[in-house]
Amino acid sequence: MMALYNPTHPITIPWNVETVTEKPLAKRLAILQGSTVVLSPRLLHAGKPVFLPDDAEATLYWRPTGKGDFWKDKARIKNRSTLLATFGPDKDNGARSYEFFIAAKTADGINYNAFGNIAMLPSPGAVPSEIPFPPKSIDFDGLEVLNPDAAPWLEKSRIAAIAEQYPQGQGWTLNQLNKIVAAMLAAAQPQE
Repeated sequence: MMALYNPTHPITIPWNVETVTEKPLAKRLAILQGSTVVLSPRLLHAGKPVFLPDDAEATLYWRPTGKGDFWKDKARIKNRSTLLATFGPDKDNGARSYEFFIAAKTADGINYNAFGNIAMLPSPGAVPSEIPFPPKSIDFDGLEVLNPDAAPWLEKSRIAAIAEQYPQGQGWTLNQLNKIVAAMLAAAQPQE
């Protein structure tokens, strides 16, 4: 019997990753836009396979090189030592290259040694995904709220009372819009 080859099946890219090292090595890849690949790092310790516990988790993190925060997607674990993460057109927003990490998480911690860079090569007909670049995160724990009663925490009843003064469907001028904003800000002041 002849085996059939499916040229649209994702290409698996295996490599070995030492999990305990002072200088982890990045995996450098180049793929054609529109292609789907399965990144398949095998975790090793002193050259021998690492056996992850049954409750271990794997996560793919990626971003356009040097831009914003990382997106993330669930990855899989095969044979308790190989991570499997799919990178395809749904994760490509048209950037020239992407940084990636495939994290292995256990109760003891997280290992990020499976990492690298994917250079995207142009290919005819490939259409980037419409996912926006990941935004920079704001650490809300580091922000000090000076007036917790101010907008955007307005009570709905106060907003409704202001909205009734300005009927919908009118072509408002900039001056009228400024009055609406001023009324909203005034309503945001703490009630005495």
